[in-house]
Amino acid sequence: GDRLHKNREDTYNEFKTILLNSINKKGNIIIPAFAIERTQEIIYTLNKLFKSGELPIVPVYIDSPLAISATEIFRDNKQCFDEEMLKILMSGDNPLDFPNLTFTRKSEDSKLLQDITGAIIISASGMCTAGRIQYHLQNNLYKSESSIIFVGYQAEGTLGRRIIDGAKQVKIYGEDIAVNAHIHTLGGFSAHADKDGLLNWLSTNKNPKTKIFVVHGEEESAEFFSKVISSELGLAAYVPRWGEIVDLETMQSEYASYGTSVEDRFLPVDSQIEALTNTLKILTDKYIKAKSENRLESIKKLQEDINDAKEMLSMIVDEL
Repeated sequence: GDRLHKNREDTYNEFKTILLNSINKKGNIIIPAFAIERTQEIIYTLNKLFKSGELPIVPVYIDSPLAISATEIFRDNKQCFDEEMLKILMSGDNPLDFPNLTFTRKSEDSKLLQDITGAIIISASGMCTAGRIQYHLQNNLYKSESSIIFVGYQAEGTLGRRIIDGAKQVKIYGEDIAVNAHIHTLGGFSAHADKDGLLNWLSTNKNPKTKIFVVHGEEESAEFFSKVISSELGLAAYVPRWGEIVDLETMQSEYASYGTSVEDRFLPVDSQIEALTNTLKILTDKYIKAKSENRLESIKKLQEDINDAKEMLSMIVDEL
């Protein structure tokens, strides 16, 4: 609501320039990316850059089980591709694959990436709040030859936001990590409309009495966009506050009361911890059963799931 995005051509060229400068530093390039759509868009763009000769060939790793599964779904549903993608396929190329691209689904393969250098590693979560991306940041943030490229929005309170806001040190899995890597932000890949895009959409409204509630976005950008709507479109715009209830007939406001006592506020957390305890018991029972039946594949899969869960719980402990 308070910013403009670069067009696709400018974004492509900016991404290329950042990558070339980063590759010349000989360190790893870490790209936090949302597993669905953003990762596939980055793969598609890298494919074009490599095959056009605009980038030297370097290894690229997709290190996110969810992103890997999503990419496989994209590949298997070519009937959903647009005309540009279909034209590439008809030429014999696969826009979501190239020879130097490797998928690291297994946790043991992911751990081997800590020993490599000069590679592009794309991992989730996109805002660095959980997942394998935290290991890659832990292993690369302190290195001056490394580069971190943010290709998506970083919300307030996230690890990604702290990094792009200029933090000199961040805590990851209980360890204080110095931020010596080169930090880049690239907003042109955003799937959301920018200020002008939102205004163009709103301008199709023909009812001058329409009242606009701006409910998505951080407070500062929401307030800014609300004023833009009023000044440029002449529509009444309003940013509701947390807990505010607006009667659409009378436009009168009141505020909800979320719990009357401290004890009540903790009830949802208590129930979630109880549910988590029950889930852990179920997991333990399944492991004991698989072990007794000597089902090695099931145990291996269970180990990967436990590792992922352990990573997320460690992150929660660090935040607390």
